Amino acid sequence: MDSTPQFRADLYRGTAHHYDCYRVPYPAQLIDDLVIRAALSGTGRFLDLACGPGRVTFALSEHFADVLAIDQEEESVSYAKALAEERGGAHIKWQNGRAEDLDVEGPFELVTVGDAFHRLDRPRIAALANQWLQPSGHIALRWTSMPWQGAAPWQKAAMEVVVHWR
Repeated sequence: MDSTPQFRADLYRGTAHHYDCYRVPYPAQLIDDLVIRAALSGTGRFLDLACGPGRVTFALSEHFADVLAIDQEEESVSYAKALAEERGGAHIKWQNGRAEDLDVEGPFELVTVGDAFHRLDRPRIAALANQWLQPSGHIALRWTSMPWQGAAPWQKAAMEVVVHWR
């Protein structure tokens, strides 16, 4: 039995705008800390896997000369492309497809996955990232906890709903 996660390419159809506008953004302190820890040169290449509508892509793009963002959700990629000019992303190349199938040459200074690593074939992505990264490069996996994860009575009730509908 294949343990690789399988998700429909249109699983989040109709949500790109709402995801961009209403999901809590990654804190600026997190982005700043990543820039410092990864010692970004300002001239390197950045690869954002499962980029969605580009929230992490846009947040980090000013620190790179070349940016590639990929997502299997065509609507999210189209949405991000449309925002690129107003958000300073003319140097970002947007690509529709599965991260696991990406055929690209490195080296990249940074490879990121935000709130989507669980949706990917993790061993394959780790092996590919190892090939794509420059010797001093970094991979950053970012995610947030879900509001229903906790011990409060309302969180337990919310988790029951999530489990029921999963």
